[in-house]
Amino acid sequence: MIIGTLEVLDSRPTGPLTPEAQDAARDEVTAQVLERIKLTDRAMKSLKSQTRSLPEDNRAQFQAAAAEVAQRREVLRESLRVMRASRGDEWSTARSNVAVNYNSYVEATHRAAAAAAVSSNT
Repeated sequence: MIIGTLEVLDSRPTGPLTPEAQDAARDEVTAQVLERIKLTDRAMKSLKSQTRSLPEDNRAQFQAAAAEVAQRREVLRESLRVMRASRGDEWSTARSNVAVNYNSYVEATHRAAAAAAVSSNT
């Protein structure tokens, strides 16, 4: 479907970051995650329009998966807000939370795409 892992979330610094490096990393993570969210929003909109003509059972299955994507999206956006506000030692934990929530979001989008694909093949 749409999104996969973000390299910036997979890489770990080998030591403490200077405040400037932390700000740059924060900006990079934020920009990449927000771009992936935007791309996924477009893809989900397309999937929703494709599933409108499906039988009710299939459409309901996709809608449940799409609702999970929306819920995971909000959790991810909140963890981004926390990460952007974090400083010092808090930043590493906040960044890890973004990574965990991003992975959950990716998994949900893949389930939604699979539900749309199964639905469109019936």
